[in-house]
Amino acid sequence: ELLLRNYAGIQLYQEARDFVTCVEREGVLTPISAVLALRATIGTGDLDAALVQVKKLAALLRTSISGDAPAAAPKSIMQQLIAVAAQKSALPRLLQELYSCRLCTSW
Repeated sequence: ELLLRNYAGIQLYQEARDFVTCVEREGVLTPISAVLALRATIGTGDLDAALVQVKKLAALLRTSISGDAPAAAPKSIMQQLIAVAAQKSALPRLLQELYSCRLCTSW
């Protein structure tokens, strides 16, 4: 986790993603590491890869953003994800994916 934080801190997002791939292969990815991996993926601007990570983390994110005082980190992650989707003109796709993961509800 410390290595991932440091990669993200100095914006070495691709290196962080490569590290996560190795950790996932070994089966030792923790929930915190998974969130850091999502942040790194968003940092690369790769919406497709970010959505794959969101699907993997959907249950954890649902728990973190529900309730009276949602955690700041998942809120920040969602804001960054929305920004990437907007840059790629893919907001409808993002909303559909979030809806399918039960991370947003229809109006």
